[in-house]
Amino acid sequence: MKHSNINIDRASLTGEEIQKGQDFSQLLKAHHAQFAKPWYQNPLNYVWVGSIMAVALGAWYFMTPKHQEVVPDYQVVAFAEENNPQDLIAPPMPEIDSPFSTYSVNADRGGDVSHRSSRLVIPASAFQDKEGNLVTGDVEIQYREFHDKIDVMLSGIPMDYDSAGTRYHFETGGMLEIRGYQNGEELSILPDKNLSVQMHTSVATDSEGAFNFYYLSEASRKWEYLSTAVRLNTRWSNIEKINLMAKERFMVEMDEEVKALAVEFNQAVSGINKIQDSRPIPPRKADTEAHQIELSFDEKDFPELNAYAGTLFEVDESSVAFDPNQAAKEWNNVKIKKGSGSGKYQVTFYRPGESYKVTCIPVLGDADMAAAQKVFEQKFAQYQQDLKAAEALAERIEQERQERMAIQRAQIAEAQAARQRWVEARQEVAAAENSMTNFFAVNAFGFYNCDAPRQLPKGRQYSNPRFFDTNGDVLVHGNIYLLIEGQNRVVN
Repeated sequence: MKHSNINIDRASLTGEEIQKGQDFSQLLKAHHAQFAKPWYQNPLNYVWVGSIMAVALGAWYFMTPKHQEVVPDYQVVAFAEENNPQDLIAPPMPEIDSPFSTYSVNADRGGDVSHRSSRLVIPASAFQDKEGNLVTGDVEIQYREFHDKIDVMLSGIPMDYDSAGTRYHFETGGMLEIRGYQNGEELSILPDKNLSVQMHTSVATDSEGAFNFYYLSEASRKWEYLSTAVRLNTRWSNIEKINLMAKERFMVEMDEEVKALAVEFNQAVSGINKIQDSRPIPPRKADTEAHQIELSFDEKDFPELNAYAGTLFEVDESSVAFDPNQAAKEWNNVKIKKGSGSGKYQVTFYRPGESYKVTCIPVLGDADMAAAQKVFEQKFAQYQQDLKAAEALAERIEQERQERMAIQRAQIAEAQAARQRWVEARQEVAAAENSMTNFFAVNAFGFYNCDAPRQLPKGRQYSNPRFFDTNGDVLVHGNIYLLIEGQNRVVN
């Protein structure tokens, strides 16, 4: 530091000296075009950042604590001109402040906006004009982010925070500003709508402690607490895991539904089969040339045969010829059961030591045919109605089962994709531990941050410090920025 020049009891500054120290515009104008792209992509900008920090450190070195003096009025005016207390946001060098990126979104449909590695999700019909009218058509979204200490310093955003009378200063985990316009008129977000912002940042923070979400109220000129921060690199993979678990649980529930529908369908088919088995048989007129059996019995002794009263059983000789000699015998008992053919019955006669079995078809004489036909038609109509209802039920159940199975197949595919995304997210987390995403719910345009309140740094306090360059010329300043090593923090 052989060129150091520490001045004590220096004479008051003239207005010309102050004006000389204030002219930063000319210096920056030549380099304004360098910042059209993100500052960190231009190596020359690191020279500027280094220069700014060197000035701050040099100013700290040349500061003299030994001299106490009243600041002349013109110096107060000079300070006020450089840092207007009326401005809530006062970037020290507006020419290299972080620029906005502008995106067009249809207000009716909403949409997704990608900003570098960040993402904005805008719901449909989310904006209103200053009269409170719903905004339709295309709107202009202006968006920018602030990540590291240089971004914060150049933004001029206040970083102090008051909580219960205690003053804190923010360490930032990422800040953003978002605005909405239509035809040059600033818009607002409807109270029941939220814009979702997934802000990606790769800036690591070394300090411990909880990060919260805050909103900078331009009315109160203060940061307002919103919620505990939802951030860190595992959050996205955790969301995917939750989605995956929900999908897999849905698959289990769906599988149970499909199985239940399969059981229900089988029951419906069984019901159809039972109805079909009970299909009424049309009455058959007796063949006068065939052998017929007419049962004669005591209704009191054989009540189970009442159903066959008046029925003739015509012998079916298609397989076994009838023995007429059996008709001359007296039989003590008879059993009738359904045969193997449709409408056929097996009639077995019994007497001590002997039995005789014939296959018969129930037939009716001329006198009973008309009444029997009428009964048959009624029963057949009911049968058709029951069968139709049972078939419709089975068809509905099968259709629902097929639909569920189609959904199940789609869900299986989605669950497999979700599991793959979750695996990839875990791999991304392992590969980039410093890469984080902050998840904001934005209900008003303006500034948001994901920050942690920290105690103000403690050190020696100086009254009315003055700063000089190596030529001994005064540096007229409005703000001094302290960049804290090891923390993503700038103290104004």
